[in-house]
Amino acid sequence: MILFFRSAECLECDGSEWIIAVTVILVVIVCVVIIILNPNMSSELRGPLFFFQVLPFVFEPNSVVGKTVLFVGDALNFGSPFVYFLHICIIKGITNLYAVAIGYLMPFVILLVFLISYILSANFYLVRFKLRKHSSLQSFWLMTLFVYNYLVVTTFMLLHCPSVGGKLVFFYDGNVECFKGEHLAMSLLAVTVLFGLVVPLPVIVLVLTKGYWRVDPQYVSTLINGLRPHCRWWWSVDLLRRVVLMATYSFIPHWNTKQVSAVA
Repeated sequence: MILFFRSAECLECDGSEWIIAVTVILVVIVCVVIIILNPNMSSELRGPLFFFQVLPFVFEPNSVVGKTVLFVGDALNFGSPFVYFLHICIIKGITNLYAVAIGYLMPFVILLVFLISYILSANFYLVRFKLRKHSSLQSFWLMTLFVYNYLVVTTFMLLHCPSVGGKLVFFYDGNVECFKGEHLAMSLLAVTVLFGLVVPLPVIVLVLTKGYWRVDPQYVSTLINGLRPHCRWWWSVDLLRRVVLMATYSFIPHWNTKQVSAVA
């Protein structure tokens, strides 16, 4: 089985790891700018964001239309630099397993930047980032919405191991036996992300917006901004439907079935 977005696997290529380093630096710069500007997710952007995040998973990526939709969707979803790594050979000898796992790179970089900014604001009282006076929660929530689907789809793809010939093999590379060797480390990472980030986030959002967990009002106000009182729970549903769609994309091998399930 060959990973569908790495059709040029047989081509010999030179290592260009510096591209990843440059891209990470650019993403860090963008994150810092977003923290400073502290934008909010308006109600008018919620629908289009979800639309552009899920649309690439409806079209077959090897078709002309699918490639175009994938490019536009990733460009508008802040993920095009890292998704681009899946289509070319940057690291010499990279396998399909690590090509899938590289999908974690952008979410982890972004989460790390916001974690560092929070620690600095709490310990060194930076005026711009200080949580109480200039809350960066809005920018953090905005970037979480951008990267959440990458966390979900990468996790599910790493854990997709159908049974072939009496043993579990990695769907995107039939030469890799699941939960052994290199895949064991990747699967442990995927399970950690699944139960540490992917599953808890919608639950935490639900208990916060429904008032079951009493916290500082600024946390709740960030989540319910622009929502009507009887629809405060919507973000948890919005995240869960991303999970369902990404699971459909990752675990259903046939594209016609994927498309019907996604549209349904």
